[in-house]
Amino acid sequence: MALHPTRRALLGGLGAMGGLGLGGLWTARAHAAGADQDLVVVLANGGWDVSYVLDPKPGSPFVDGPELDEEASEPEDVEATSTFGELVVGTNAHKRPVTGDFFARWAHRAVLVRGLWVGSISHDACRARVLTGTPSDGRPDVAAMVGAARAGSVPLPYMDLAGAGYTGELAALTGQSGARNQLRFLLDRSQALFGPDGTPYPRYVAHAQDRPAIDAWLADRAARQEVRRAAGAGATWRLDDAAIARTRASQLREAGPTLAQSLASAGSSLAARLGLAADLLQGGLSRTVLVDSGASWDTHDDNAEQHALHEDLFAGLDALMARLQQEGRLDRTTVVVLSEMTRTPRRNEAGGKDHWPVTSALLLGGGLAGGRVLGGTDARLDAVPVDLRTGLPSPSGTVLRYDHLAAGLLSLLDADPGRWFGGLTPLGGLTA
Repeated sequence: MALHPTRRALLGGLGAMGGLGLGGLWTARAHAAGADQDLVVVLANGGWDVSYVLDPKPGSPFVDGPELDEEASEPEDVEATSTFGELVVGTNAHKRPVTGDFFARWAHRAVLVRGLWVGSISHDACRARVLTGTPSDGRPDVAAMVGAARAGSVPLPYMDLAGAGYTGELAALTGQSGARNQLRFLLDRSQALFGPDGTPYPRYVAHAQDRPAIDAWLADRAARQEVRRAAGAGATWRLDDAAIARTRASQLREAGPTLAQSLASAGSSLAARLGLAADLLQGGLSRTVLVDSGASWDTHDDNAEQHALHEDLFAGLDALMARLQQEGRLDRTTVVVLSEMTRTPRRNEAGGKDHWPVTSALLLGGGLAGGRVLGGTDARLDAVPVDLRTGLPSPSGTVLRYDHLAAGLLSLLDADPGRWFGGLTPLGGLTA
């Protein structure tokens, strides 16, 4: 049976936050390389086609790959496979030049996980599985779990910039920017947030002279509720969540102007959103961040759209990796790139592809043993069994599932997979 951290245990890790000002947190922090990793999760929402880049199947009679999109009038529009260490990826100098350049620069910092079975072809079900490692959308995702393990004195241990995360019982440790940047509205008192009809939402702002009285009332209320809880009345976890939220709110008030400015300056491109994620980590506001690629990969009607989608994705990832390396933080930041599923091996009558339950994942940076491939698929794009201890294909192994990967990521990031997945065997082979 999986074990779960109590809110009281998590609260203990946050207990020292109350007396800290965020000025000291909004600076670059020192990390112990390999032992104190930050995490960025990038979601390619909708289902990427792994045959384009991450798991090419040239010559397979069972897979309609990107070679079907080649234009005879363009001599450079030729699908190829390029080898970087153990990584063999699909490249096209005409349609996907940025993608090829990305692997030329970063393959040595990458681990490619193939043959990841997600057990469904429903977007919602698969998204929950790849992010949480479970079939339940009521469980926290891996980024939330790592954020809780790394919470310390960080105001927003887990920041969901995608709006697609799962927080479960860790909701009190999570922040969301909101689809309309509502977080900026809460932080910047000069901002207005308008409703659908154009009417601004009312704003209440406590005057500075009222803050001590408000804080005293909240503390007194919490003390009275604690007495009731000791007598067996009320839900204990709600008090813990409220205490965490009050502490975070105090920290965020201090960070308000700086964070609001970062949210305001963030552009709409993936590179800009990943830049904001890097700001949040570097500044000590968050430990884990979830980012959406910003496009729909659900190419049922025209699978050739996958070329541009991959280019945009890898352009953003390249910018993030370059920044992390320049700032000396690549060794202490793990980047996980996921899509909830992949596309069917064959195209449909519309020239698109439908849903397929075996996908791939790309891991970058951090303490990874890069330039390697774990797992695998056959010529039909079905998962092959692997030895979970090594991550390598083995006839006597087992199919690599979404929960094995989730537990493996927690193990990689020193977040105790046993706490969330009990005795499940994590995916091994991620480190040297």
